[in-house]
Amino acid sequence: LDAIVHARGVGVGVDTDELVVTAWERPGTALALVVDRSGSMLGPRLATAAVVAAAVVLSRPDDASVLAVAKEALVLRAQGAERPAEQVIDDLMVLRGHGVTDLSLALEAAARQLARSDARRKVCLLMSDCRFTAGEDPTAAARQLEELAILAPADDRLDAQALSASSGARLVFLDGPLDAPAAIQQALG
Repeated sequence: LDAIVHARGVGVGVDTDELVVTAWERPGTALALVVDRSGSMLGPRLATAAVVAAAVVLSRPDDASVLAVAKEALVLRAQGAERPAEQVIDDLMVLRGHGVTDLSLALEAAARQLARSDARRKVCLLMSDCRFTAGEDPTAAARQLEELAILAPADDRLDAQALSASSGARLVFLDGPLDAPAAIQQALG
């Protein structure tokens, strides 16, 4: 644009070597991580969640959200927000696992976060044993998401397998924090 303005101002033709073309395209993949913070997701499961959250935020600094869910959904990092991974991890680690789990509410909150993104691909990563003890059956909310991948504890599979089967979600099992990078890669296909 500067080359065109200058050429017009001095009454000469535009030197094509000074022209630059910018191609606009939509961002690649947006992620919304939902972490179950019920009583069943303590200890090593919380440590695994912290590693997954750090990987999500660091891999998508401009287009990732992190939510924690029990009876209500807490947004620890909103989609598109510039909140450092360290702060998100600190907030996640101080949450006490307790109470009931409303997965339907959590998935609806994740859908709202992903709707804020312009990305071509929008993926919700649900880190949970998928044992819902409050709210509606999460299957309908899961089916409303463009893509859902469940990251479930390897030693607590049944409810995660049921939600995956009923919703068409990808299902990946984790034994602990060291599995996080490979699990995220597998979840994203």
